[in-house]
Amino acid sequence: MSGKTYDLKNEIEARGLFDLQDEKIKNLKKELDDCIQTLISVSILVNGDENIVIGNFVDSRLSKFAKTHENVTKYIEKVAGKNIDVVLAENAALEEAEIVLKSEYEKLKDDNETMKKALKVIYNLPEDDGIISIEEYPSQIRYYAKKSLAEIGEKND
Repeated sequence: MSGKTYDLKNEIEARGLFDLQDEKIKNLKKELDDCIQTLISVSILVNGDENIVIGNFVDSRLSKFAKTHENVTKYIEKVAGKNIDVVLAENAALEEAEIVLKSEYEKLKDDNETMKKALKVIYNLPEDDGIISIEEYPSQIRYYAKKSLAEIGEKND
């Protein structure tokens, strides 16, 4: 019994300590919130109305951005000798053409690989081993060339 009483006593003491710690944490949080509110109030007093300060900052940044945009536009028009809208349209067209060219390049690369495979097969056909006669040899070459071209045609459709 004394063991259980001792455990209960420790538990009661521990709960008391936890409650005390919890109360201290709540007080510290309240103090922190009060400090934050005080800092906000002081900041507003020092800088004027918060919305005005933020609004002026945003207006200033937008004004600088607009001026930079205007300067860049003038520079591009001067260098290109064209209106900025024309330059942007030409740039967009070039980007689209680049995408098409990349696609065509990949297709040609695939076709090249197919042709390489066919040429290797044709190259490795036995010239005169008794299995393929000299008369059949051209037809074998045509067969593998036709097969290769058919594969390329299917990819391009």
